[in-house]
Amino acid sequence: NCYNFYQDLCTVLIYELADKIFLFQHNFFLSNHLTYLLFISERTKIQIAKHEPEVEIQAVEKPKLIVDLQNKTLAASCAVDKTVALANKPLCFYLALVEFCIEHPDVVLNQNKDVPEELLTLANKYFYRLVELGHTIRKRPNFTNSLEKTLSEIRAALDEVWQDQLEIKETYYPPKAHGEGSRSRLHHYGLKAIEIADIEVIGK
Repeated sequence: NCYNFYQDLCTVLIYELADKIFLFQHNFFLSNHLTYLLFISERTKIQIAKHEPEVEIQAVEKPKLIVDLQNKTLAASCAVDKTVALANKPLCFYLALVEFCIEHPDVVLNQNKDVPEELLTLANKYFYRLVELGHTIRKRPNFTNSLEKTLSEIRAALDEVWQDQLEIKETYYPPKAHGEGSRSRLHHYGLKAIEIADIEVIGK
């Protein structure tokens, strides 16, 4: 009886040991197989990356306004061949307005108030620059007269320059007055969002 008991016990132990060996071999095989698959996957990624052409990421440059004092024209940097001519008075006043608004972004420019002296000084500076460039000009314009007409000429030129980029035009466009009475008295024709990088002046 004792012999049979030990024989049965040995048989059970052998079977348990065999099961453990089988499980160990099975797990070892799975582990090696998984490691191999991961290795193949990474190597494939590297090979694909080597053969894929590199795509250059180019930043889209925002168009800007180009003002040519030599030819007295405006143009968008994205369409330099399409130029719009502008008369002396609105051209000088607009450049002065741009420079003034960049330097004084918080100053309110109201059409019912006098044009700031600094803005007039800048306008005269650009006028004398036109003279230096050889443009025949009979007399210096009065930049305080007919301000609305001057602004309308500026807006008409900008409408033509930015007709295909309406979302950009707002940066350069002197706002129009809306309404009458108290609302128009609060009108501000300054350029609130203009920055020095938004404009290039040739011949300055």
